[in-house]
Amino acid sequence: MNRDINKSIKFAMKFAIISSIYFVIGIPLIPVFAGKIWTLMIVGILLTVFGFYGSVLMWVHFYRLVVCRDILFQIEENDLRDVKDIARTISVPKVFARISTKYLVAKRYVVGYRLNEYDILEKISKKDKKLSQNKCPNCGANLKLKNQDIHTCKYCGAELSRK
Repeated sequence: MNRDINKSIKFAMKFAIISSIYFVIGIPLIPVFAGKIWTLMIVGILLTVFGFYGSVLMWVHFYRLVVCRDILFQIEENDLRDVKDIARTISVPKVFARISTKYLVAKRYVVGYRLNEYDILEKISKKDKKLSQNKCPNCGANLKLKNQDIHTCKYCGAELSRK
């Protein structure tokens, strides 16, 4: 399984915990130092606001990454390609599985596939890997091209041709 997504999950969890702690620390700083030490009161307000909004956003992001890891497992290990089957297998709504699968493809956790209009991951064939406007059709990365007929994307490793 892709180790990069596990690193992202760990980072999101750490950031979510830290922002939750900021919220807990910031709340008592406001009334304790109100009218006495203005800088600590302002720090308390900032910690509370950051913790209140940041912790919610980071916990949601953490959950999304965990679901993405589960989807990635279904794609790599169980060879599931239909978003509907993936959603049913991991018990999430189909729309959430579709958004997460698009995220996995966009962030290059899933390489060599694209999500078609029927919500099925299909392998990108060599004929689909034609260059247009110096962008990789697999991952969308901007490429600096030389005058060769065949190229390899340095980001996702896809073989591309100008023809």
